[in-house]
Amino acid sequence: MVVERRRRGCVVVPDVVANSATNAWWWVLYGEVTADAATSLAEVRGTREAARELGEARRDVLLHRPGGA
Repeated sequence: MVVERRRRGCVVVPDVVANSATNAWWWVLYGEVTADAATSLAEVRGTREAARELGEARRDVLLHRPGGA
């Protein structure tokens, strides 16, 4: 399906890319970051790291591996 859309000239953007761009604008709107790239990237990195850690902790609980592998 993606190949067909590209053949027709449509731009295909993965959800994760589209959603992260939307989140970045909200951070600017609410004053959590300034409009420059450095602070926005730092916020994205911090949020991504926190989400990864939470996901790993949930995985460990589901696999009955408290404290990691």
